[in-house]
Amino acid sequence: MKKAILLPMLCLIALCGCEKSTELSEITGNPETETPENGSLTFQLNADKTTCNLLDLTTFSISFNRTVSMWDISNQFDSIVWIVEDKDKNLHSFRIMEQQEKTFLWSHCFYYPGEYKTYLSGYKDKEETFRSETINLQVVTKDFLGWKWNEFPDEPDQKRTGTVNLFNSDFELTYYNHLSDNGVPG
Repeated sequence: MKKAILLPMLCLIALCGCEKSTELSEITGNPETETPENGSLTFQLNADKTTCNLLDLTTFSISFNRTVSMWDISNQFDSIVWIVEDKDKNLHSFRIMEQQEKTFLWSHCFYYPGEYKTYLSGYKDKEETFRSETINLQVVTKDFLGWKWNEFPDEPDQKRTGTVNLFNSDFELTYYNHLSDNGVPG
């Protein structure tokens, strides 16, 4: 009796196991996160504004052309570098992504007026493999804390406030706090 029940069950299991089905191949993998063979992972630099005052905080971010994981980024790029070109064509570069460190949002203050060009470059094996579109930034010489830069008074009893650029240790900026005749900070 056991053989009569087990034999048809084993045959049914064997037939079901041998059946070829395409359903599994259709539902496995997420096409949004799979890395294509041609390496089409790209990124874009975003800025919250393209015109800013001196020492205004400008926020930058990186976005990708599709949903990515940290592994996708590390597999495609050894590092991603944020590059700023100033009015004198000097390039300043800051690594925002390399190895285990990934930065997706950062801010920067510009301390000289003028036009700046900024973009992201992706590197693999010490070669640039991708460059984002360039963003043109305009830093204008409008008021800063109620003063124009050429109107800072030069009195010895004034309090000084300093600003240091963490990306460039050679730069320090000192500006003055001053009370006007009516006691309003200038």
